[in-house]
Amino acid sequence: MPFGAKSFAKIKIPKGRSNILFGLFIQYSFLSAVSALSALKILGDMEKKIQEILACRQKTCIQDDRLKRAAVLIPVFKKDGEYHLLFTRRTDRVEHHKGQISFPGGRQDPEDPDLLTTALREAEEEMGIRKEDVRILGELDDICTVTDFCVAPFVGLIPYPYPFRPNPHEIAETIEVPLAALLDPNRLRKEFREHAGRSGPVYFYQHGRHIIWGATASILKQLLDLLPEEEKKKLMVS
Repeated sequence: MPFGAKSFAKIKIPKGRSNILFGLFIQYSFLSAVSALSALKILGDMEKKIQEILACRQKTCIQDDRLKRAAVLIPVFKKDGEYHLLFTRRTDRVEHHKGQISFPGGRQDPEDPDLLTTALREAEEEMGIRKEDVRILGELDDICTVTDFCVAPFVGLIPYPYPFRPNPHEIAETIEVPLAALLDPNRLRKEFREHAGRSGPVYFYQHGRHIIWGATASILKQLLDLLPEEEKKKLMVS
């Protein structure tokens, strides 16, 4: 017997004119429960899909000793039945990328044995996200910035709701963005800009009054482009 059918079978439908409305209510409740379970399955499948895609691809590493090594964590979480990404807006007191929207992260310290350690350490320092609460799904390609950083992005699943503790010196605002909203092609625009005598694409994602651009937008686009079209459609309608 389908999920919930036994429970509904035990309910006595009253006689009279109201039984039609009551029957419609029961049918609607049953379909809502099935839809909720389907949505949860889509979410679970998406987690697995992201992990599989990142595990099966060859990461592009940039080897250049002139670049400063850094790492970011791309925090993914489920809120109101949807996947979200966590962004931060940096204060004007930080040394680099003042006022820009970014993922939690920063420069590799000499004490960091690897860049994953850097990403997790910075996420805890900036947002209070404990490394024990992060399940790493995989790693994206290195990204170079115009400020001569080489950034290693790590995708990590975190629980939600979460007791974030933004560092007031570094973080001016936290921004939670639905993944489905970022998949809307109307939110993305591309410009070509010159740097060091070379022209290259610069991406911009619009979310309300916020504009995500630069290296963060390049990292975001890399993640979104890896998702199969079928999975994108599921996210858009879930």
